[in-house]
Amino acid sequence: MNRPKIQIDQDACIGAENCLRYAPATFETDERGKARTRDGDWDPVESIRIAVESCPMGALALQEVENGGRA
Repeated sequence: MNRPKIQIDQDACIGAENCLRYAPATFETDERGKARTRDGDWDPVESIRIAVESCPMGALALQEVENGGRA
């Protein structure tokens, strides 16, 4: 299935890890504690949307896929 496109502003990310709480199959942190996307299967789009909206710095942006299914 198509995945949504997720943009991560590495300069804005403070490593709060809210994205990991809401979409742990989609996000992980790198060696600097900054968010990045994982390989493999992702969380459902709704979970990813909540994760993106939970970022206190607005470092994440989501562009949804047309089919509206799983991410």
